[in-house]
Amino acid sequence: MRCFIPILLVGLTACMPRGSAAPQDAADRVAAASGPAVSLERTPCFGGCPVYRVSVSPAGLVTYQGKSGVRHMGTATGQIPPKQVDELLLELERAGFFTFADRYAPPEPTCRRYSTDSPSAISSATFRGRSKRIVHDYGCRGVPGALTVLEKKIDEVLGSARWTGK
Repeated sequence: MRCFIPILLVGLTACMPRGSAAPQDAADRVAAASGPAVSLERTPCFGGCPVYRVSVSPAGLVTYQGKSGVRHMGTATGQIPPKQVDELLLELERAGFFTFADRYAPPEPTCRRYSTDSPSAISSATFRGRSKRIVHDYGCRGVPGALTVLEKKIDEVLGSARWTGK
């Protein structure tokens, strides 16, 4: 066992067996909380589309960055229960998010017919050791309908409307 006496904290001693750590599930939660579990970015279009990025950590910390066409410009934060984050991730998984193509944008064959001047949505999720990032140009017609529904669900669960006004 290694012991040390901090110089600035006279009278306090800390002893810890070598290699000890917090319980594994708590350590995993802390490690995972450092990065977003889910994120959604909406890009500009020819017109007044809202441009922002919103993400949530596994612990429920929501971070928003408004860029243009939104009520709140700049950074804001909020909180949702971690259970809602878990439920959102389960819904993404069940709907096939991790099996969709990585890109629905020209010149990819997944795009099919294309219309210019549309915004894009860039969504990402990390769950059960898997990570997925999807670029979805709204000008593409070859996109699974479920992807658009999931993008709206991310906005809904993370509460984007409180900042975007949309």
